[in-house]
This record gives sequence, C-alpha cells and structure tokens, in this order.
Amino acid sequence: MPRTKKTKSDFSHDEQGRAILGTAKEMAAWVKLGFVEQDERKSPDDPFHQHFIDLRKCVLFISYPIGSKTPSSRVFNMCDMAGIVPGIEEIKDDPNYLYEVKYDLHLDDSVLYGNFFHYVKFDGVVKMDNTTVLGSFSCFKCLFSSFTFLQKIHLQEGFDFEQCEFSKGLIMHYAEVGGINAMFNNSIIKERLSMIGTRFTKQEHSNPIEFNNCAVENLNISRMSTNGLLISFDSTSVYGMRMDDLEPNGVLVFNSCDLNGIITSLVGKDKANNVIKELVFNCCVIKAQYHIENSDIEKLEFCFGKIDDTGRLRLSQCNIGELLVGSSSVTGRLDIVQNKILSVDLDETCVPGFINFQANEVKKYENRQTLRLLKNEALKVSDEVSALPLYAQEMKSLLSDNRISCWDKVSLRLNRLFSNYGASWTRAFWVTLCFSVALTLLMLGAGSSKYMFDPSCHFIGFGTFVTILLDSINVFSIPLFSDTIEKYELNVLGQGLYFIIKVVVAYGVYQFVVAFRKHGRR
Repeated sequence: MPRTKKTKSDFSHDEQGRAILGTAKEMAAWVKLGFVEQDERKSPDDPFHQHFIDLRKCVLFISYPIGSKTPSSRVFNMCDMAGIVPGIEEIKDDPNYLYEVKYDLHLDDSVLYGNFFHYVKFDGVVKMDNTTVLGSFSCFKCLFSSFTFLQKIHLQEGFDFEQCEFSKGLIMHYAEVGGINAMFNNSIIKERLSMIGTRFTKQEHSNPIEFNNCAVENLNISRMSTNGLLISFDSTSVYGMRMDDLEPNGVLVFNSCDLNGIITSLVGKDKANNVIKELVFNCCVIKAQYHIENSDIEKLEFCFGKIDDTGRLRLSQCNIGELLVGSSSVTGRLDIVQNKILSVDLDETCVPGFINFQANEVKKYENRQTLRLLKNEALKVSDEVSALPLYAQEMKSLLSDNRISCWDKVSLRLNRLFSNYGASWTRAFWVTLCFSVALTLLMLGAGSSKYMFDPSCHFIGFGTFVTILLDSINVFSIPLFSDTIEKYELNVLGQGLYFIIKVVVAYGVYQFVVAFRKHGRR
C-alpha cells in the first residue's frame, strides 16, 4: 500500500521552498498537520489555545474543471474548500452567507492563483501579509468579524470589495496594486482603513481607485502613490481621514459625500509639499474639520456643497492654482490663510457662517461677486484694513462693467484717482494738493488781471502765492466770494476756476478722511 503523507516535507515545493497545494484535499492535509504542530507548541497552562488555519508559505490554487487532466484555469476558491479544509464549513441556515471560516486564517508569504471569497463569513483574523495574488482579488458579500491584514500584499490585477463589512478594520500598508480594478463598493469599514504607503501601478486602460456608496472610518492614505490615477469617492461617508505626505500627482474627487471627523492633508518635516493635481468636492457636506496645509494643488474645487454648522475647511500655507468655491453654503467656517493663489472664484456662495481670508497672495480675483463677498466677510468682523483693498479691487472690476452709466464711470474714475477707492490717504493728500496748486496757478495766470503773468515770466513771489493758495483751498470762504473777486480782480474764467478749486478741495478732503480712517474705529 502506498505511504500516506504524514509530514510537510512529503509535499511538493517550489524553488522558494513554498508548498504547492493544488487541491482542497492537499490543503486539508496541510492544515491538519499545522494543527498538530500548534498542539505541540501550546502551553499546558494556556486555557485559550485555539487552532488557526496555517496556509503560510504555500502556493495555493484549485484547478478547474475539478478532476480534469487538462485544467483551463487555477483559482483559490473558498467555496470548494468548505467541508474539506478543517475550520471552513458550509452554512445552511444563514440567508446572508454560504460559508464560514471559524478559525484565524493565515496566508502570509503565499502565492494565490486568483482569490475568490464570495458569501464568506470570517470569524477570526485574516492575515495575508506579503502575499502575492496572481489574478483578480474578488471579495463579494463577505463579513470580516475580526482584524484583516493585507500588508505588503502584491495584487497583480487589483482588488474588488463588493458589499463587504470589516468589523475591526482593514490594514493595507505598503501594498502593491496593479491591474484595472481597485474598488470598494457598498462596503462598510469600521474602526480603520489604513493604506499607508500603498503603491498603485498605472497600466493601460486602468480605472480609478473607487469608493462607491461606502462608510469608512479613519481612512489613512498617507504616502500613497497613485501614479496619476484618479481617487474617486462617490456617495461615501468618511469618518476621519489622513492624507499626509500624499503623492498622488493625480485627482481626488468627492461626489455627494459626507465628510465627518478630522481630515488632514499635512506634510512631514523631511518632505516637500503634497502634490495634488486636482482636489474636487461636488455636492459634499463637511461636518467636521478638514485641514489642508503645505500642499501644492493645481485646482481646488468645492461646488454645490455645504460646510455645516460644525464643519470647518482650512487651507493654510498652500500653493493653489485655481480656487473655486461656487454655488455652496458656508454655515460653518472656511479659513483661507497664508496661501499663494493664482485665481479665486467664490461666485454664488452663500455665507451665513464665516470666511476667514487673511494674508494670502492672490494674483487674480475672477469676478466682482468674489471681491464683494470677501469684503463683506472682512467687515463682518470689523476688519476694515483687509476690507478696503478688496473694496478697491471691487470698484475696479465694476469700472469695466459696460452696464453702468457714463456718469457712474466718471465718479469711479475720480474715486480711483484721488484715493484708490479709499485705500490710500497719502494719494488723497498729494492729488488734492497738486490739483490745488495747478488750478491756482492757472487762475492767477489766466483769470486775474492783477496777477497775470507778464511776458518776462516774472512771478508774483512765493509768499504771495502761498497766501492766495491758502485762501483758495479754504472751503469756508465761499460766503465772501464777492470780496475775493474784487481782491484778486478775477474775470469770468478766474471766478470759475476759483469755484472749481473749492469743489476739488472739498472732494479731496472727503477722500482723505475716508481713507485715513481705515485704521480707526468706526
């Protein structure tokens, strides 16, 4: 009679020393030998000793069609192991799941020809650290009741988690993902989803990295490298998120998502800026804190969304190309502080809450509505120092509007000339003085028979001119206008120029006072 396999050395091994298990019966025999080894190592004083399914350092597959001499494919299929491999059983009284893995499942350092977990309930820990999956990694309607570890896993053709629930979280540190699929669909991930250092290999016809209709707690994609692939969140609730030291060089899109808990995008001391090509929020609600600091973002878009009463979006010390917050409601707080921004557009944004826009270097404001909104937000907290430059730019934008009347444009141009729309009291002073001097000289030279310049260009003297100038700029001397005409022997032109000087000085004084009070209390 042929000798039955009693030791692990009796199995076939590959060049790396991994056992080759090509049937469910071979896997069952290997697992039973593992149980024996575990019993031998257990402490007699350990009342909590429990077996685990040890399939570490193995090459695992089941050939299809089963029993065929010329199989067409190889897949690691959990359903064909049920009832054969110890600890893996078929469920007959559960409408949600067909198979149950009762023990911890260890697949570390193994090679799997595909992965097919459908309708499986895992009662214990699942460990697939440094595992290589040749083919697709498919999990459909699975319950992972304990911790799940996929650290340094190599997924040749990506992964697909459909209608899965992770009760204790999913750890995918430094995983390598290729292929065309990287998807979480209709899944619940409790406690944590950590994908620190995960690297996605961009291949031809690659799809986005997708989260569709999921609920995720404590998502961590720090130091993730996407190689330009899109990260898409659709109808997903995110309860806490970290994007520190992110290197996607691609696009992050949140569509119809609820963002809860603290979300950060920061950079470590030994790193340069985060590099994000596009960060897009469409129809999203920010219900907690979202901090983005020290990042390079070519385009940041927040449209048709809401920052809730308890929400806060903070952009600090970033280099932002295009910043668009459009058709959104800010009932909480939007902080934009110490950034370098090429263009800002806040059109059609409603702000019952607050926008803190401070110490930013902005090259271009896209429209007057943006300037008006930011100005009003500054005035809301009595910050007139910040409001006046914004008001000045708002008026400049209004000046280019062809819908306003010609007289309004004249008024705007004069306002700009005298004080830059109330932003510069020094300009108001010097422009008023220059106009007064010039008009007084013109009044004396062309409007006065007493002080008219002679052909030799002999002037009346500095002291006399100053006296006449002070009299001219005295806006309270209008009631003595007849005496002034007689005193200076003004003709019709001189009288007109004398009156114009009074108007110019009065207007200049008004502009001076308005501009000077920008640092005062109102």
